Amino acid sequence: MILCFKCGIEIEPSAKNMCLRCLNNNTDLTKDIKASMLIETCRGCERYFVPPKGWKSFSWGSQDLLIHLLSRNKSIKKLNIVDSNFIYTEEHSKRMNVEICIIEDGIEQKCVLNYIIRNMQCPDCMRVESQQYWKAIVQLRQKPHHKRTFLYLEQLILKHKAHADTSNIKERKDGIDFYYLNRNDAVKMVEFLSSYCGTRVINSSRLISEDDANNTANKKFTFSVEILPFCQDDLVAIGKKNKLGLGEFVLVSKVRSTVTVMDPKTLKTQKIHSKEYFCNEGKYKIIQRSNELKKFKVIFSKMLDKNFTEVTITNDDINFHEVITHLKVKSDDIVAGYVLEDLNLVEDIALGSSVLLVRVCNPIKRSFTLKSDKEMNDELLYFIEDIATDKEMLNNFCVFNDKEELINDLETMCFK
Repeated sequence: MILCFKCGIEIEPSAKNMCLRCLNNNTDLTKDIKASMLIETCRGCERYFVPPKGWKSFSWGSQDLLIHLLSRNKSIKKLNIVDSNFIYTEEHSKRMNVEICIIEDGIEQKCVLNYIIRNMQCPDCMRVESQQYWKAIVQLRQKPHHKRTFLYLEQLILKHKAHADTSNIKERKDGIDFYYLNRNDAVKMVEFLSSYCGTRVINSSRLISEDDANNTANKKFTFSVEILPFCQDDLVAIGKKNKLGLGEFVLVSKVRSTVTVMDPKTLKTQKIHSKEYFCNEGKYKIIQRSNELKKFKVIFSKMLDKNFTEVTITNDDINFHEVITHLKVKSDDIVAGYVLEDLNLVEDIALGSSVLLVRVCNPIKRSFTLKSDKEMNDELLYFIEDIATDKEMLNNFCVFNDKEELINDLETMCFK
């Protein structure tokens, strides 16, 4: 046993040869601690600055925020902190107080750290405020504009959450613009669109600023994505001497990454790839589009063979047309087709009939519902019918369980 050199009581030998009371009275573990400091937050997105260039969101009073505050104070880095907690402050007070407990050589002391919140703007919010809120833009266009094409793309984008990284989405005259803060996110969107639609992509960039000292440059990137101009049910003239081995005109039967066309006279089908189309645009002429379809009622039908049916149709109960169609129809069915007798064509094409029937418009039982704020019209009805009759499209949009029971319905996205 030895005597404490301060008060003289007997103690066990130790490094400082002082009793516990004298140690507490003569030792200040908090003397080198920086008790007050600034914490930067963005007033726009309410994220906290994480040096050197990061910004991160924390909930008020959360454990993650507590860890962030302690890590910002370098003066407590080497101390043995055994406990820490927030001292209650109002959120609008722009103050945060943290109490820490320190132990060293058997001495336990507490200290209160004061953090003052200073408002700043993160780079993302600065770009928004200065109207430079994008670094890359994907301009999706289709000429002519088909509503069904963009309804199809909207559902695909929603299903795969391909719009999650956009900073803004704007609807344009012939399509949609997607804005991104990162060029790589724009490239992902271009690849996504090209995997589901036949496209032609043109890349360009614009120099905003340049720093010769650091050999860096600030650029904006533009990706112009043009979709093949076809929509399902379009009537297309391809000429007598075409490479597809089909007749002079064809019907578009399916639109995916490639376009499938069908000769209505022979029922032969061929696929048109985007590269083939854009290299030979002049050889494909859309005679009539799906928004020009007329509806007729079938008065009489007679099967000619397994592929064709002779029908008598009318749309006003006065004028009747006798046509041969590839559609499987019966009396009283409602069908849609193109009236060909009044067409003014640049080239003389033998269409062979006054009316070309394209689709059956009878009510179809479907297992899904389309959530949309768009006005119901023929194009939207055709889109719903296409999904109901095409299992591939339905699986692209809806979610089913193992028993093929519907889990998620379609939900149309509203672009602003």
